[in-house]
Amino acid sequence: MPSDPKPPKREKKPKPPLKRSPVTKKKTKVVSYIKSGEKCSHNARKVPKKGIVAVRKWNHFFYQAWWDKKLPVCEECGTYVEWYNPRNIHHLILKSKQRSYSIDIIENEYNLMKLCWACHTQAHINIHKVPIVKARTETLLTSFQQYRI
Repeated sequence: MPSDPKPPKREKKPKPPLKRSPVTKKKTKVVSYIKSGEKCSHNARKVPKKGIVAVRKWNHFFYQAWWDKKLPVCEECGTYVEWYNPRNIHHLILKSKQRSYSIDIIENEYNLMKLCWACHTQAHINIHKVPIVKARTETLLTSFQQYRI
């Protein structure tokens, strides 16, 4: 029997390289509003854009005094909140929205609420899941409506 010759192998065409755009990271400048000697690392803020006033740093004496006046429980779920931590203090009118008011409400005790970390996170993600926070926020917004710029 005669042997059949093998068919010639096909040459593979080289694939063109993938077109990718170069990835560039945006560099953000960080400025610290901390006076020398203070030990608060969370006071560092990003450089504000033009025309926007930077949010001032925390007045820890005011917040500590406010914290000590109230019971150490979350006002939403009733969880025991053991010690003072700025992350457990929620501003009902967010600090980013407070520039649109003619009065200073950042350190207004009616604008503050003591929350555990889980409720505080939920209040910023989906306020509908924390009904007490939502009700107090709506009440506060209507009472401060006259000071709106």
